[in-house]
Amino acid sequence: MMRLVVFTLIGLAAAVAPATAQAPAPPPVTDAMLQDPAPGDWLMWRRTLNGWGYSPLDQVDRENVNRLRLVWTRGLSSGYHEGTPLVYGGTLYMPNPNDHLQAIEAATGDLLRGYRRETPEGAAETLAAAAGLVSVNRNVAIYGNVIIDTGNDGYVYAVDAATGELAWETEIFDYATGAARHSSGPIVANGKVETGEVLWEINLGSPVTGFPISFAVDGRQYVAVSTGTAASASAFVGLTPELRPSYGNNLFVFGLPE
Repeated sequence: MMRLVVFTLIGLAAAVAPATAQAPAPPPVTDAMLQDPAPGDWLMWRRTLNGWGYSPLDQVDRENVNRLRLVWTRGLSSGYHEGTPLVYGGTLYMPNPNDHLQAIEAATGDLLRGYRRETPEGAAETLAAAAGLVSVNRNVAIYGNVIIDTGNDGYVYAVDAATGELAWETEIFDYATGAARHSSGPIVANGKVETGEVLWEINLGSPVTGFPISFAVDGRQYVAVSTGTAASASAFVGLTPELRPSYGNNLFVFGLPE
């Protein structure tokens, strides 16, 4: 069975929706910010365009990492889950399975708003037969005032970060005539879409299926990671038989005691 990989580059400069004046909001995300993000933000899948996945924050270090305690956790949507969140201006944007995006207060876990895209009738069966990854949503992108994602219906679309409303959408393939599945989300570039010693560990009850990130809000550093059901989860559990997997997807956020 052949998997068709679709790569689409879309200009964003003219399509970004203007910021709403209803509530205070951080400045629009620019190319310069993506190229050199503030230490407390995590603006793309691996944080920087070189893909290092490295956080310059240093509040949590080798000396105090064993003092990390759970700050908050919340359940996520059902489905195959391999999502990695973004954090900007104190808001965490979490991609859930099946085109469900949540904006969460990063320091408390409170849900601020959400957007759920409806899958056209018959699309799930068509895409599952073609690629088998119909529910996976690994990452989203942020640019200007919008969160950008790719949908099960063959569209790339943008959601207003302040309101959770759809800002724009563009079809990239027709799932009905040329079924394909983009198992990763978009990346925006130039406005186009040592000892081995265990320092600390915790049993989260399920395999980690998304990359961990670190962010800061009001001077406090947090570490976030998601667990849950993924296509390869059974293999992970086989390697870690001490886990007692739960049957839901969850997001865990840790921080040092205040």
